Amino acid sequence: MLRLWAEPDRLILGSEALSLRRGRKSWSAPLSLQRSGAIDFEALTTAMPVQLKKLSGKPIRLVLGSTWLRYLLLPWQANVYARKDWLALATSHLRELYGHHALSWDVQLCFQGYQQPVIVVAADKSLTEGMDQLADSCSWQISATEPTFAAIVNRYRRHWHGEAWLLLVEQHHVLLAESQGGVWQRFSRLLSSADRLSRDIALLLQQAKQLGDENPKRQIYFCGDGGITEAVLKEMGIKAIPADWLPSDSDRGQT
Repeated sequence: MLRLWAEPDRLILGSEALSLRRGRKSWSAPLSLQRSGAIDFEALTTAMPVQLKKLSGKPIRLVLGSTWLRYLLLPWQANVYARKDWLALATSHLRELYGHHALSWDVQLCFQGYQQPVIVVAADKSLTEGMDQLADSCSWQISATEPTFAAIVNRYRRHWHGEAWLLLVEQHHVLLAESQGGVWQRFSRLLSSADRLSRDIALLLQQAKQLGDENPKRQIYFCGDGGITEAVLKEMGIKAIPADWLPSDSDRGQT
C-alpha cells in the first residue's frame, strides 16, 4: 500500500530509558546514572538493542523528556535585539533561579513573536554533548531535537487558538503551560508522587487560576503517562490528548 504520509522514527529520552518509537512498535535501553546524576553514555551504548544501533541513513526526531529540562519565560525587552544578548539575559535569570548549576547548561530560545514572551529551555551540557556523541557513534541522522512540550504543542497546535492550558505529566514531573491565543504566558512545575499526583495537580490548577482571570471558556488539556484516571480528569473538566510523544519507561523490547 502506498503511504502518503508517515511519522519519522522517534528517539525519546525519558527519566529511566531511551526509547525508539516506530509506529506502534518500540524498543528501549535503560539508563544508568553516574554519581553526579548524569547519564552514563558508555553503559547506555552497551545496553542498546540492535534496533537503536541500526538507524543510520534515516532521519530521526529526538524528543527530550521534561525531567532533563528547565523552562523559563522571559518578558519582552524592547531594548534587547541580538540573540546573544537574549541568551545572556536568559542565563542570568536561570542563574538567579538555580544558582551556579545554570552555568553548565545549554540554553535555547524560542521567540513567539514581536512583544511576546520568549520561551527559554535549558539542559545540562553533559546531556546534549553526550547525545551528540552517541548520535555520531551510531551514525544517526537527527533531523530535529525538541522537548516533549514542543512536540505536543506542535502536534496539537489547533488546541491553542483560544485560552488553553497544557498539563504535561512525565514520570510524576508536572508541567503546567498557560496559553492565550497561541502565545505561552506562564510555566509552572512540580515534582509529585503516585499517591499525591491528583491532589497536587488540583492544587497547581487552583493556584494558577488565582493568578489569572477566571475564564469559563478556558480549556485544559492533559497529556501524561498515567497516574491520573479518566474519571478524575472528567471531574476536573480536563480533556485528555494522546501521550504517544511522551517518554514511556515501560517500553521493553517490543517487536
